[in-house]
Amino acid sequence: ELGGELEARRIRLRGATGQARRALADARRLAREHPGDPAVGLAYGDAALATGDAELARTRLERVVTAAPEDPEGHFLLGRAHRRAGDAEAAEGAFRATLERNPGFTDATLALGYLLLDTGQWERAKELFEPLSRRLPGTGRDLGLVGKLGLVEALLGIGNVPDAKVQLERVRPAQRELGSVQRVSARVALADGRAGDAVRTLRPIATGDDAPVSLRVLYGDALYAAGETLAASRTYEAALGDDPGHPEALLGFATVLLRSEKADEARAILERAAAALARRLRPPALRARLATLEGRAALAAEDLDVAREKLRAATTLSDAPPEAFFFLGEALAGVNAPEARTAYEQYLERVQEGGLADRARAALR
Repeated sequence: ELGGELEARRIRLRGATGQARRALADARRLAREHPGDPAVGLAYGDAALATGDAELARTRLERVVTAAPEDPEGHFLLGRAHRRAGDAEAAEGAFRATLERNPGFTDATLALGYLLLDTGQWERAKELFEPLSRRLPGTGRDLGLVGKLGLVEALLGIGNVPDAKVQLERVRPAQRELGSVQRVSARVALADGRAGDAVRTLRPIATGDDAPVSLRVLYGDALYAAGETLAASRTYEAALGDDPGHPEALLGFATVLLRSEKADEARAILERAAAALARRLRPPALRARLATLEGRAALAAEDLDVAREKLRAATTLSDAPPEAFFFLGEALAGVNAPEARTAYEQYLERVQEGGLADRARAALR
């Protein structure tokens, strides 16, 4: 009979090679045979994570860190379980506990960095990725490249597109065809107003059957920004077929529906988006975008009280999209002229050109 620790390692290997269900069943059996064994607890928590059962993973891994509080791996896996469960604060605490015990635990450093990005903590993410971006290439994973790409994402979140472009230019030519680099390059192009470049960059990597949902949604965003509304709609719908609760896909599809003057359908999609954002970790900017779209949909449906409520709420949020101010002005026009005027002026402080800017200036005359 195999010892508990050796069999626990084999269970973890099964989970990592696509045999998650079998790994979880074997972990349950091993836990009954070796109660209180931290190695077995790690295998049990890891197997639960592999099957997507975040709550079971949290329960098992909390027991591990209680039994073996100085083991960094237990804290790391617990951080992953907290993240999967949508508990950002607990996840950050667990990743930091990992790094206190092992400052060289690279996976924990990266997991913390990606958590900061996903929760919109741009300055803190920038501080974490900057030193990584200066790492020289070595054997194994190129941490310098990972750091540069994370730093670019953080700079885009801050709104510093020029510095993001500079960092991207520092990626070595031989690495520029990597999918991870192309994805970030497309995000920079979108932020820089070059939607066509983003579409051309993403098309080869986002249209295959094996393309991740998040990449396909980014492609939908690029298509929409490039004026390809029908193609964007099809892209969002296909992504939602694989992940019905993907927040960005839902918001993108709702945007297309509003442009097509389908307010009732958009409101139904936005209800799903609100439920998705309650479950998944995303930056505050996405909640501001949701509130703006909810206000726009209510305005299109002539539900003016709801429109004003949602748009006022959107304009108070950090990273509120500029159009929130414009549509607030529209919702207030004829009812509260001073507040409407202020909203239009706030929009024009952020955007000086384009159709909405022309309409805002006309409303102020």
